[in-house]
Amino acid sequence: MTQFRRDGFTLIELLVVIAITAILLGILLPSLSGARKEARAIKCAAHLSQVARGVTDYTITFDFIPPGYVYPRTRDGWDWIVADQRTVSSEPANGYLHWSYFLTEGTGQIPQDAFTCPDLLAGGAPRTNPGVDPDDWAPGQRNGNGLSVPAGDPTDRQVRRIAFTGNGAIFPRNKLNMPGFPRRNQLVRIGTVEFQSTTILGTEFTDINEYGSLKDTSERIVSHRSVMPFIGGNTGGDMDQIYSEPSTPGLARFFYPRRERIMPTRDRGSYLIVDANSSLNAVGRHHRGAGGEYGGTSNYVFLDGHVERLPLMETIDRRLWGDRFYSISGFNKVHPTERR
Repeated sequence: MTQFRRDGFTLIELLVVIAITAILLGILLPSLSGARKEARAIKCAAHLSQVARGVTDYTITFDFIPPGYVYPRTRDGWDWIVADQRTVSSEPANGYLHWSYFLTEGTGQIPQDAFTCPDLLAGGAPRTNPGVDPDDWAPGQRNGNGLSVPAGDPTDRQVRRIAFTGNGAIFPRNKLNMPGFPRRNQLVRIGTVEFQSTTILGTEFTDINEYGSLKDTSERIVSHRSVMPFIGGNTGGDMDQIYSEPSTPGLARFFYPRRERIMPTRDRGSYLIVDANSSLNAVGRHHRGAGGEYGGTSNYVFLDGHVERLPLMETIDRRLWGDRFYSISGFNKVHPTERR
């Protein structure tokens, strides 16, 4: 009897194998992609937790939470004085001294890469004044001198890339000396903050339009700024005007923003950090979860050091940014609902 040996697949069998493989890939690839995205979000959370531990260690040594940024006295080191902290720097070539510097170079506790998140472009936003290295600049960025090309001065004392921003009610701006204004910024003792397990310390930036989301009207990427979670009764969400907010004992002048001030996720673009409605629009929504028009989540670290992944609107509805505007002088209790 003649024996026939089968050397391979028929065309139909091969097509069936290809079809089955395509189906399996269609099932598995989204799962693998989702797993990778989840791993990146977890790494961001771990970095944010590490940074929060650095802030806690700093307060043990220096009593206060570090300022969000200040004008330094010289072009190196971390020396600064309250008298220099006005609306305009007397030595603009010195750049900004950012809170990340206090944790990396100042105390040497936290490595620079702890301030990055793999879900953000280049790991994080560039410094406001990036310095001489072209790799430290973002496309279309200008520094404090209006230059769009690498330059030596000013160069900020800040990590090269930063994915995280502070709660501006905890990390004060540098407006510590404001003669003629009813309010000024003030340093915050961590022990004065009530409900530390439910008060946000920091979160993640958004990187929309290659960090155009963090640009001011001079095209600077102002990554040195913290986000301001509250609205002034007279001054709205403009963080440059809050020092004119009246200070009346017993009368709340700061409020959580109403929903209309928060942009739907699809509508966000550039200049979010200086949005007069609310700078909370510059908070990231790039992790999975929370659908709807305000969908997407970000990692939030709280003063007690734990991290939660939440949608922005939930942080507002649950009033997780604090019950006081701790970093500003005068009566600073926050009302839960913005008055129209």
